[in-house]
Amino acid sequence: MIKKEISNDQKAIFLDKKDQLQIAHIHYIPNVLLSINSYNKNQQETGYMYLYFHSNKRIFLDVIYCYDEFRGNDIAKHLSNLADYLLQDYFGYIIRGVYHPSQLSIDRKNSIVRSQEELNLRATNFYHRCGFSIVSLEDYQKNPNFYPGLSIGDDFQLGEELANSIIVKKIECKLDYHFTEIDGMLVNDNALELNLAQENLQLKNKKI
Repeated sequence: MIKKEISNDQKAIFLDKKDQLQIAHIHYIPNVLLSINSYNKNQQETGYMYLYFHSNKRIFLDVIYCYDEFRGNDIAKHLSNLADYLLQDYFGYIIRGVYHPSQLSIDRKNSIVRSQEELNLRATNFYHRCGFSIVSLEDYQKNPNFYPGLSIGDDFQLGEELANSIIVKKIECKLDYHFTEIDGMLVNDNALELNLAQENLQLKNKKI
């Protein structure tokens, strides 16, 4: 189970690569879903991540997304790290999702289109940085012994279709998750120098 102190309306804070404060709103329904939405101090949504709990110790990564104007600032990577912290009690579970870089091709706010080459490079680098492996169905079928714990039915099956490639990460214990709970808020190591009392008061008064 997710740690008992994690509540549906809990917030987390971290600094992005430009040292701008990001506020993450966590929504959790036990063994059903975990969603994280990040906002900047101007209450603009900067990114989001949705995960759904499936059977056989599987957690489906539906999407992890950062809006185009905020990309390149490690926002999505911080969301992934935050999810690792929140899911640490699910040791041994497998997080998997469909490898589909084109889901990032259109910015949902500004309709910014990126080339497939750029998307493939960006997606591959991002998933590897977050600890995911990219596994093609063809390679799995040729070398199933290389991927212990995976199966066609649990990991590649999507209704009546099979995914051509998936992203996979096994939940393991880390020495440091880079988030600490302070006064009911999860604080990233890079935000520990903030005036937390003042920030906490401001964040609790914001309806985001």
